[in-house]
Amino acid sequence: MLKKTQGIVLNYFKYRENSLIAAIFTEKLGYLSFIVHSAFSAKNPKVALFQPLNILDLVIHYKNTKNLQRIDQAALHFVYHSIPNSPSKSFLLLFLQEIFTYILREEKIANPVLFAFVTEKMRELERTTASVANFHIQVLLELSQYLGFDIRYNAELLTNFSSLGLPIDSSRAAWDFSKMTSQNRKLILENILQEYQKHYSAFCFIHSLPILQAIAK
Repeated sequence: MLKKTQGIVLNYFKYRENSLIAAIFTEKLGYLSFIVHSAFSAKNPKVALFQPLNILDLVIHYKNTKNLQRIDQAALHFVYHSIPNSPSKSFLLLFLQEIFTYILREEKIANPVLFAFVTEKMRELERTTASVANFHIQVLLELSQYLGFDIRYNAELLTNFSSLGLPIDSSRAAWDFSKMTSQNRKLILENILQEYQKHYSAFCFIHSLPILQAIAK
């Protein structure tokens, strides 16, 4: 059955000589794995479409009995221009890719609200001309409300944030990060990730975190 949907690429790996298997979180069908043949063809390579967190328009040969789905058509829905040319945005993309992969692979059915949040955050990262030093922290705080454990109202976190001198309006779950130091940023991120670890054990192993913290100093 052919189905049209948008999807955001989480990751891919090469399969055999010329194919790839991609993990994609789709708007209408949730998390799916796809096999893409001739992805590395010299005449018509497809691998560029499946780079991390690309947002795609897809036409899928969908069978709910299959572990690997097939793609009939794929095209970029949104093109990143500033992210590939900004080291700070590029490292943030890698961090967010890892975060989103751990979370979205659990979404086996459609979750269009969560899909809209994730894709809009990627558009926001692409568009912004302001500093992105705190972007990942804001994403993690906002993301938690869609996962059933809104840490923006977590009493322990609020206490920790207040002790660092961050202005907090707990009634609106709003924080002013404008004067946050790199050390405070590191401590806050560690606190947030610890909360995520209670729900997603894979958050113990964020491989991109040391690089992100190094460039955020």
